[in-house]
Amino acid sequence: LRAISLQMDGKFKAFVESLDGRCKGSAAGPLKFFERKNGEYYTVHCADAEYVAEEFYKTRDVIKNLGDGIPSVNVNQKKMARIIRDTVLKQFRDVELYTNEGKQWVLKKKASPGHVEGFEDILFAEGASDSTAVMAARIASHKDGYLKLGLAVADVSTKSFRIIE
Repeated sequence: LRAISLQMDGKFKAFVESLDGRCKGSAAGPLKFFERKNGEYYTVHCADAEYVAEEFYKTRDVIKNLGDGIPSVNVNQKKMARIIRDTVLKQFRDVELYTNEGKQWVLKKKASPGHVEGFEDILFAEGASDSTAVMAARIASHKDGYLKLGLAVADVSTKSFRIIE
């Protein structure tokens, strides 16, 4: 994993903390990504780093601390696309992408459930979905003359299994 320049940490930490309490433990609000090296990789910080580590890496070992103690997780492009798809389309949470222009961070894109225009290239890229779901249906007649319908869906990518009758 690449390390973020320590020269930037002081100003960067102040910027991250100014967003909405991310480094004070608040996980409320949008998931915030920070573009690094022109989109070569991305980072998430503070409460977002903990969320990404636990939800998508299933370990806290990927969390690294920057020079002044900001918890940080580096994310490659493919993993970021999966995280954004899952966060916006399945967990119904907003996502924001910040980029460094000159010496300041600016909001480049944002998406929310129902308003995904900024991330359409990532969310709906051809072949981008790594979801493998299997669905089964069973229709059975009951002795009282009505039909019973049972559905089951197993999704390998989210490790979920849902049933309804």
